[in-house]
Amino acid sequence: MVMEYRRDNLNKKQIAVGENIRKWRELKCVKQLALAEQIGITAPALSNIENNKASINTMRLQQIASCLQIDVTMLFSDPLDLMPMNLKVLKR
Repeated sequence: MVMEYRRDNLNKKQIAVGENIRKWRELKCVKQLALAEQIGITAPALSNIENNKASINTMRLQQIASCLQIDVTMLFSDPLDLMPMNLKVLKR
């Protein structure tokens, strides 16, 4: 039972990375095409990553984080979870 829960938890985390990339990109007001060009891929390829239709390696995660000027570990967190409560109300 615990193993199944952990596996489900890992899958949710894996899914969140693509979504978090999109959220961080939008929060930083970076267009998808601009970020894609900066990291050397096409906008559709970045879209596939953000929509969890393509996997992403650590090098690409590092590139994305660098372009967004955030620490790579932040891509594993929803930006709204890191904001103070009063800013969350404004963003949603």
